[in-house]
Amino acid sequence: MTGHIGLIETFGIFRGLPKDVIGELAGMAVTRTIGKDQLLFQKGDEADGLYCVLSGRVRISVQSENGKEIILNIMQPGEVFGEIALMDGTWRGADASGQEQSDLLLIRRRDFMALVERSSVLARHMIDLLCRRMRWISSQVEETAFLALSARLAKRLLLMREAVAPVEGAVTIRISQSEMGQMTGVSREAVNKVLQYWRREGWIDLAKGRISLLDEDALRDVAETPMD
Repeated sequence: MTGHIGLIETFGIFRGLPKDVIGELAGMAVTRTIGKDQLLFQKGDEADGLYCVLSGRVRISVQSENGKEIILNIMQPGEVFGEIALMDGTWRGADASGQEQSDLLLIRRRDFMALVERSSVLARHMIDLLCRRMRWISSQVEETAFLALSARLAKRLLLMREAVAPVEGAVTIRISQSEMGQMTGVSREAVNKVLQYWRREGWIDLAKGRISLLDEDALRDVAETPMD
């Protein structure tokens, strides 16, 4: 339990909660490991709990009518997923599988909801989280309709950057250009064209499967660029 307290405190959604609530959450948490491409849950499954990514990456996706996988998000270490189904107790709205071997913390719904009923602080905290998630979903729709590709890519990188613990110097995001394309609905070549321009401007650096953010202010300016 002591080790889990330290882990729980690293996740942004739990920051600001009282120590006693953190301790109870830590006491509930169990670890799970999934392999690359191993299915954790699929759309329509009953919600079993909230997942926190300790290491590796988890792909959140849906299947189109013709069987094509559409990636909605790739959860990085420090991020959580499954909170909407956790709170309403219905079904999963997407598939989750290992983008690579991943270690997770699971807090089961029955334990979590019992704590919510006892702790008004945690209840308010989760309401705030769900409101942020709904605003994020709304912004995704708006981005597709109104923002240029460069703006959508910049916003996506900055959003993933929020999950990375504060560090000195450049922040590196583990994501490939193909994955960026799948998440924004464009080809890898279109993503590469934008990223190479940013690299020449000195805003980012590129390595295989990684993007380092060198000038976040420049990317924030790009993120506000409207559709041409």
